[in-house]
Amino acid sequence: IDFKIREKKFEYPKDNRMMIRLDLYEGYRYQIGNVTFEGNSIFTEDLIRRGVRVLERVVAPVMLEGAIFTPAGLSNDRDAVRDYYEAQGYLDTRVIVTKVPNTDQGTMDLVYRIREGELSYVEKVEIRGNTRTRDKVIRRELAIYPGEEFDMVSVELSKRRLEGTGLFESVDTQVEKIPELPNRRNLIVGVEEGRTGHLIMGFGYSSIESIFAQVAYVQGNFDLFNPPYFTGGGQKFRLQVTAGARRQDYQVTFEEPYFLDRKLRFSVDLYHREIQYFSRYFEQHQTGMKLGLSRTLLNDFTYGGVDFTFESVGIFDSSSYSDMLKEHDMLTNNDLAIVPSDVPEVLYVEGDTIPEGKAVGEVKTAAKVYTRDNPFDWTYNELQGKRDGEWGELNNDRLVSKLGLFLAYDNRNSVMMPSGGQRTQINADIAGGPLGGDTEMYRLEIESAYYYPGFAEGHIWEVVGKLGVVDTFGDSKRVPYFDRFFLGGGYSLRGYDYRDIGPQMQRWKNGMEDGKLGYYVNVEGADGKSKGEKFVPVNSNVPYYPFSQSPQVQPDSGDKWTPVIEDSTELPLGGSSYWFGSVEYSIPIIDKLRVAMFYDAGMVYADPYDFDFSNYADNWGIGLRLVVPMLGPLRLDYGFPLTRPDYVEGGGQFHFGVGFTRDF
Repeated sequence: IDFKIREKKFEYPKDNRMMIRLDLYEGYRYQIGNVTFEGNSIFTEDLIRRGVRVLERVVAPVMLEGAIFTPAGLSNDRDAVRDYYEAQGYLDTRVIVTKVPNTDQGTMDLVYRIREGELSYVEKVEIRGNTRTRDKVIRRELAIYPGEEFDMVSVELSKRRLEGTGLFESVDTQVEKIPELPNRRNLIVGVEEGRTGHLIMGFGYSSIESIFAQVAYVQGNFDLFNPPYFTGGGQKFRLQVTAGARRQDYQVTFEEPYFLDRKLRFSVDLYHREIQYFSRYFEQHQTGMKLGLSRTLLNDFTYGGVDFTFESVGIFDSSSYSDMLKEHDMLTNNDLAIVPSDVPEVLYVEGDTIPEGKAVGEVKTAAKVYTRDNPFDWTYNELQGKRDGEWGELNNDRLVSKLGLFLAYDNRNSVMMPSGGQRTQINADIAGGPLGGDTEMYRLEIESAYYYPGFAEGHIWEVVGKLGVVDTFGDSKRVPYFDRFFLGGGYSLRGYDYRDIGPQMQRWKNGMEDGKLGYYVNVEGADGKSKGEKFVPVNSNVPYYPFSQSPQVQPDSGDKWTPVIEDSTELPLGGSSYWFGSVEYSIPIIDKLRVAMFYDAGMVYADPYDFDFSNYADNWGIGLRLVVPMLGPLRLDYGFPLTRPDYVEGGGQFHFGVGFTRDF
């Protein structure tokens, strides 16, 4: 602060040229010495130093003992002390700071002289600028009311709530003095109505859904009871039709944020979906409704709710999908073995260890007589398959009656691109039992995302973790395919294709040898010892449902064949347990463009509560985050696999999607 220019010289080395020489004195770089407060009788010095929390930020003086003195820092700290008092309702507080420099030591002492004033109260709240929106829609968002202390934190919270409704182009709050009432103030809330009704028509593309077209009518300020315009009530209405190469979606949504004039959000969702992107072998149909109730708890950042879903879900196959699932069921649920026709019956004889209930001369080992012409021609118990196997889900509509609960905490400083705060959500669902339906299962899941400032201005850390379990109860034996967990794709493990990671369909290993198609079997001799794998050629040119093929060779005398089973990535089957973690660091390049680096890890397991953290898949990658006019935020990622399961082949994966953050 002692900086000065001691001398200025003007020189003219050439025509039409001038050089200016400045002799500068920099002075001391002052550090803060002692900081004292005077005149504070209502709040202690310690409380003032600690400051006050205003939403997600803490307002407090930061240029304290040992800090470098700057004029800007002094101004900010003076405002912080005044804001502390205003947050408690003392709107007339005045703060004067006296600087006491010590040039010998290069320090600066600061003395804050405070005139606290009287506590102020709210006289009235006046709403201005709302031409369509009802007064009560605005007033119900306010956190401050007439007669209360004029708490500026509540004023800021009220403004944040109104901005969060999406109904207004801008929100402004002002404090109006009342001359005849010195300790009373009016709060003026001014709003500028925004455009809330939109007809949306467009095309889209993602690496999961491929190309699609969408038509939607959205009204963010809907009023069901205000014909003929149906606006002004703060309700939400959406009518949407989506049609594409892998998806057809028809949806009507209604939402009342203040059900029965309480801070209780009520929603109704009616839908019909036909989804092909889960697999190239089948499409999933869903038709149903979802009713929801939710509300904030404790504060504006914590909320919870309950929802009820009643829907019909069906999986409809195409191509050879049915035979593929039958093959899987037979390989995993049956004790399949091919034996020759000359394995004789064995009886108990003298000297054998005879179990209770048996006697000499009774059958010890039944004869293994193979009489069919085709040793691959096993029969399939279709009744058992429909009850216990994957095949049983095909071409059947299943009624699902499900109750869900959730608890969430969300204090992110931005929904689109947060740089601070977190979002954590716990979900619990139960279907069947007293709720009815064809499925009896429950699901538990926790999801969390944290955001932190990075190493430089505009840099952002994102840390994500998820964990879930789904299981059956009652008479249900299997978790339905559409309720299982999957990983892989643009919003989980980005080094892999969509739903690549997790339990896979089992296939009978096939191949080509000497120009012939065949299947591999494990060979066991009469002595029970393994003879290794054997290639069995068949009379076919297509690896299609091996149980109907005719092998060209038979088992040798005394040998037993069993199929060699391998994972097939043709159809991921999903699992009942999963975990996932991700770390991403993004850096701004230019306005509306960021580059990101990320690491993802996770795994899906077949059985519930079966977490084997030594068995996992992971990847690293790079990506772009950009905002495109008329399209919004887009993300492009390329992931490189690191530790990958044996059933996954190929290199990295490219993913394209919408949004900067993950949607829980």
